[in-house]
Amino acid sequence: MNEKDLLQARAAQLALPLHEDRKPQGNPMLLVEAGPERYALPLQHIDVVRTKPALTSLPGVPETLAGLVNLQGHVLAVLDLSALMGHRPQVQAGHMVVVCLTHNQKVALQVQQVHGVVDVPEQLSRSTSGRPGIRGVWDAHVTVLDVPELLQHFQSMPSIASPGGNHEVI
Repeated sequence: MNEKDLLQARAAQLALPLHEDRKPQGNPMLLVEAGPERYALPLQHIDVVRTKPALTSLPGVPETLAGLVNLQGHVLAVLDLSALMGHRPQVQAGHMVVVCLTHNQKVALQVQQVHGVVDVPEQLSRSTSGRPGIRGVWDAHVTVLDVPELLQHFQSMPSIASPGGNHEVI
């Protein structure tokens, strides 16, 4: 079989409909790494992922606020997901931001790495941490987050005043 025939055979296989056992089961989530942990974020709350955007640091703010970023003309707060989950804040070098949209509000989460999209089952091991924003644990090592609850908890923390302008800061 020559290379052309092989490629045509592969294309024909890929064009076949998915078998029932290959269809996604559960909720599609973005698997990310922040600090020593892996987290799953529901895709329904993900707007965009950016690699190494320029962050503007703010002096005197809590370590959960990594800074501000200008994305497509909008200035967004960037929360350090690792610090938000109770771990040490991460160094900005090599970071990525995942822009989350919830209740018509955008905020960016700083993560170290994005691993891709996974299907997480509906039934999860319940978290015993008592931390807001945690829906449960999947695959024994991935913390599944409830993005609206997590951001609502952050909003309930003392707010940080910001100057006027075209921005969205929690």
